[in-house]
Amino acid sequence: MSRYILCFLLLISAAVPPCRAEENVFSQVDGSLPMRFPESHGAHPDYSTEWWYFVGHLDGAQDRTYGFELTFFRIGLDPKTQSRSRWRHHSLYLTHFALTDDHQQRFFHDERTSRGVFDQAGAHEGRLEVWNGPWKAVLNGEVLHLAAESRDFAVDLRLSSTKPAVLHGRSGLSQKGPGPGQASYYSSFTRLQGSGTIRVEGELIPLQKAQAWMDHEVTSAGLPDNIEGWDWFAIQLENGEEFMLYQLRTKAGKKDLYSKGSFIQKDGTVISLKHDDYTIEPLGTWKSPNSGTVYPSGWKILVKKTGHEFEITPTVRAQELLTQKSTGVNYWEGRCKVAGSRAGQPVTGSAYAELTGYDKALTYS
Repeated sequence: MSRYILCFLLLISAAVPPCRAEENVFSQVDGSLPMRFPESHGAHPDYSTEWWYFVGHLDGAQDRTYGFELTFFRIGLDPKTQSRSRWRHHSLYLTHFALTDDHQQRFFHDERTSRGVFDQAGAHEGRLEVWNGPWKAVLNGEVLHLAAESRDFAVDLRLSSTKPAVLHGRSGLSQKGPGPGQASYYSSFTRLQGSGTIRVEGELIPLQKAQAWMDHEVTSAGLPDNIEGWDWFAIQLENGEEFMLYQLRTKAGKKDLYSKGSFIQKDGTVISLKHDDYTIEPLGTWKSPNSGTVYPSGWKILVKKTGHEFEITPTVRAQELLTQKSTGVNYWEGRCKVAGSRAGQPVTGSAYAELTGYDKALTYS
């Protein structure tokens, strides 16, 4: 998404040296970077911030269903260093891992942080291979291997994309604000499918089906000062269509003009959506017993440009991540079900939603 993740906004002042024009510390997102695949799936250390984000929907036996999130963040400490010291590295790596168990109404999450020295964490240029300790995402040919293991839960998946990589915005340039560089290079795999296993509290569960979504974004700038947070959705319909939608919320409680989306048709054709092509209306709220934060819970989405209307319902209400050991923020990231219609015909599917900026105790600039 417009995943200008809050770790960047909160850690940038401490982790990244000030950008001095005469030194050109980090490259700015200006549309000059060519987007070529599979090379562009790799790391871009000339830019200060990027992330590889995976979420998905997992089917086990006896109608037991699950969701997962595995997100790798690279935070630039200085541009691609030429130092040969194994104690020095140009990036900090932060990773979030979560599993949703619909049947038992349980949610697990964990996090890892590494400076990347001695290859404890890293990301290759020119190909998709990113890791933080034993947690990894590796694309070999057409097969993507995702693996992560925590004390109480684990995921091991092998997936292949049924559609070409999607470029959001203008040929992959996704503008997030009016200022220089307030943009990202943004690409996605919107329909990954395969199989694998998960482990939940000691029980190894073979999966009958795995379906996932991947986002990759690269940037060197934060969001405009008037932005408080965002609501982001990755919607996968059973008929083979997908939507990426996000609304940037201003501190005045308005939907920002730089809110955008994409509609990916069955054949992979992408239709760009502007802020006034769709509306996102919360239908309820959920208050976290851990942080006290009140999040929207359930949404009505109307995409006027395509004629779709959805209701998005979380499968588990409590899907909040508390990440004090990595990004230091609280946010809601969760698996949802989709029911709706288009031109009078019913449509169903699954979605992931991400909600940031609702914890008013945090500072976003």
